[in-house]
Amino acid sequence: MSHFSYIDAFPNPQYCIEIADLPTKDGEQARYDFCGIDLGKLALGTVRIADQAMDIGVDVQRLLDGFLVKITTPISIAGECPQCLEEYEYELVEPEEFTEMVFFPEVVEELVAEGDKEATDLPVLIDNKIYLDPLLCDSYILFLSGLDPNCEPDCPGLCSECGQPWRDLPDDHKHEQLDPRFAALDGLWEDLNNQNDHA
Repeated sequence: MSHFSYIDAFPNPQYCIEIADLPTKDGEQARYDFCGIDLGKLALGTVRIADQAMDIGVDVQRLLDGFLVKITTPISIAGECPQCLEEYEYELVEPEEFTEMVFFPEVVEELVAEGDKEATDLPVLIDNKIYLDPLLCDSYILFLSGLDPNCEPDCPGLCSECGQPWRDLPDDHKHEQLDPRFAALDGLWEDLNNQNDHA
């Protein structure tokens, strides 16, 4: 079973850049801004992207084999701590930058013809458009894979006896541990008392 999930289908025509609007000469750059990008649920294990609508900046540079795409986006993280099972959410102080190369289809076709089987996984222009949502999804999932899923690095977790978070318990919290041999004697004593009651 996959550990990550893309809920909404993509590519989405709302989140694309037409080739007619892209730089036409090698080395030329252009800037594009998108507001309210909604990729649905993006999760990896117990960690997920919290924001469902994000404003992003996209810098595109034309190169010989395609376009170099740099996406700048704010990120809020949410999840359930695997140690204490509590929900948490936080926003990164600085926006993240993701860079991806989007190739011309004929470049990828040539690589495949030369025997490069992995070239079929490379991002390409689709119908003369750069679709941003697949790039974002891949970048977000890769970003999530590098995060600590715990709510904090030194999360103390739960008490194994009562199941309460250690951070909410007093420093002297403990449970009386009875020797199992005495526990068995206690059970025998209770059985004898029950027999006497019914005698």
